[in-house]
Amino acid sequence: MDIFFDNFIKNGKHLRWVSINKTNPFAFTMDNHFWHDKINIKLINKVKKFILTKKEYNIKHNEFIDQTKNDTYWISNNIFKEENKEIKILKKEIKKILNNFFKQINLKLNEKIYIQGWPSILKKNQFHKEHFHEAHEFSFLSGNIILTNNKTTTDYYIYPRSCQFGYYKHKNFSGSITLFSSFIPHKVDTIKDKFRMSIGFNLYTQKSIDYFNETIENQIPLSPIRFVVEL
Repeated sequence: MDIFFDNFIKNGKHLRWVSINKTNPFAFTMDNHFWHDKINIKLINKVKKFILTKKEYNIKHNEFIDQTKNDTYWISNNIFKEENKEIKILKKEIKKILNNFFKQINLKLNEKIYIQGWPSILKKNQFHKEHFHEAHEFSFLSGNIILTNNKTTTDYYIYPRSCQFGYYKHKNFSGSITLFSSFIPHKVDTIKDKFRMSIGFNLYTQKSIDYFNETIENQIPLSPIRFVVEL
């Protein structure tokens, strides 16, 4: 991590790579936020058990959706629409963690927050190629929740530092949750275990929703913001 100490700020669970001063119109600026936290392992195990009851998420079933071959699966899916006790509790936990994040950075948002998320399952020898969730004028925060213990990391690309110095790597463990700026590219290398399970999600503000609806003629028809529920 020494190579990342340039423009790096750490305060408890909050990590940030941010430009300090811009001295001219052409100077580079950046602002990358991360919040690393934990969710109760008993809840995580119950959520995992529920997800595995669904044919499309169970690697043993013929109807399993191979997400490495389906580029639109994550967009129209929203696990948080499920009328399941554990999923509802998980939403509350995410909201509590989000509020703790806001409190630490002194951010006050007097508006509703919405969520869209999907179970992400990798089988042995599969990987997640580098990608980002959102990079629009209405983008907000994204996140991932790890449901299984694997010897993997989620590797984040901190532009432009990572171009020369490599990725910021965060170890995955069951119950870990990371919030990050939606535009940050990230990936997961090839897994050696039987499978890896997580939940990826996007968060949006009420202003984001309103803006999207007001400019819908200029927006991409298949967009994850269309499938949100209130957090």
